Amino acid sequence: MASTVLHFYYPVIFPIIDQRAYRELYAMDYPKTMTKIPMLTELYLKYIKDCWEYQQEKCPEIAFSQIDKVLYQLDKEKGNKVIY
Repeated sequence: MASTVLHFYYPVIFPIIDQRAYRELYAMDYPKTMTKIPMLTELYLKYIKDCWEYQQEKCPEIAFSQIDKVLYQLDKEKGNKVIY
């Protein structure tokens, strides 16, 4: 939820983190056991860096502000399901 708010204020800096985008980027499910704010903060900062690297290497023609949507759509097109 926080990443969504950050994204709407600063889309050029903060991608939205969700289970689909996370799964596409890391080829694993989002860790549900992380509940402490420092752990989640570290996870999100790493996610931002990794999204930047992914965008630069695999799709530099796409604006960084759109990378979360690209990752989300790729996961969806693979037929993966949202896990609640």
